[in-house]
Amino acid sequence: MALGVIDAAEKARLQHLINEGVQVLTDVQALKESLKETVDAVSEEMDIKKQVLNKAIRIAFKNTQNRDTLESTREELDEIEQVLISAGLQTV
Repeated sequence: MALGVIDAAEKARLQHLINEGVQVLTDVQALKESLKETVDAVSEEMDIKKQVLNKAIRIAFKNTQNRDTLESTREELDEIEQVLISAGLQTV
């Protein structure tokens, strides 16, 4: 796909879009780093694995997007547990 010749208004629009996109991605990166630092601190203070906290955050986020996420995650974990029990790799 060739962009072709663009006029000054289109050029300005593209520049604005790219600048806004860079700013959004910069903000997202800063927020992710801040969240990571907070998770690290809480993990250490409360002696909870970072992985567990991050998983809880992801599930809570998904739950705000789709109310069935927590239930489907529970069902998936139940199925995994049943497979491990059937394989003799986990006891009830």
